[in-house]
Amino acid sequence: MKVKVITFLIFSSIVPYIYFPYYISYLSITTNSETRKTSTQSEQCEPDIAPFYIYDLPDRFNMMLVISNCSSVSSWFNICPYLDNRGMGQLFSKSNWYNTYQFTANMLFHARAVNHPCRTYDLSSARIFYIPLYASLFVHWFGNEKNLTQREAVWVDFLNHISRLPTFQRHGSHDHFLVTGLMVWDFIHSPGQKEGELRLNDFLTFPQLANVSILTIERNAYSDAKNQCSIPYPSYFHPQLKSEITMWQDEVHRSERTHLFSFVGGARPPGHIADKYRLAVISQCNRTESCLLVQCKYWGSVWDSGR
Repeated sequence: MKVKVITFLIFSSIVPYIYFPYYISYLSITTNSETRKTSTQSEQCEPDIAPFYIYDLPDRFNMMLVISNCSSVSSWFNICPYLDNRGMGQLFSKSNWYNTYQFTANMLFHARAVNHPCRTYDLSSARIFYIPLYASLFVHWFGNEKNLTQREAVWVDFLNHISRLPTFQRHGSHDHFLVTGLMVWDFIHSPGQKEGELRLNDFLTFPQLANVSILTIERNAYSDAKNQCSIPYPSYFHPQLKSEITMWQDEVHRSERTHLFSFVGGARPPGHIADKYRLAVISQCNRTESCLLVQCKYWGSVWDSGR
């Protein structure tokens, strides 16, 4: 019997660690039996969310980078403070606001999934399987490795591990998903790119992942890959209760706002696909006194202030 299973795309409301809006992804799964209730499925588990199983991956695929190697993950800056609180980062002075790094969605997802009421520890009752790989941290970690083969050794190791599991093979991995935490462009080797370019790798082109649902930032809209699903960047705001969301919304509604604000992002080098759009907006702003361009120094005090 073929069924459509709704993944819980984590990030729901009342949780001890994280909040994100619900996002829905559909996985086609072939199964021969009805979903069985397990002791882990309490009344809090919504009926339209499938029971899911979290793989207990070896630490080298996720927690090792956080616990042992966070200081060496990135050669550009110390990423350790941004990995605090299961990926939310360090707490700002204001309650529920954290210095959240934009590429820790996979850590946030994992932390939410661990305590989700629809999680099951019974492989036979699971309808979907979550692979808690911290792919974004690996891209930072091996980003300066010039040899593409060595750069992708971690992917080969991971895929060799996961593809041997009976549950991965059972339905051709159609019932599996993972969160990358980075843009899809960081996992695809485009034809015009050279092997020596930093951060380049071919993770999403490996055949073992062809049927796995990939939750990623900025999916490849130019490809016919149907297994990619876009998710938003994490925000600084991580309320624990729905009432805290309402309080913040009420505060925003009451606030007197006299200025329009738009995020453009940094200018890109000539020839970049986003150069003409960003540069056009920046140039327009600079040509009038009614527009103020706020330049945030990368990883500087303004960036980390959350304001």
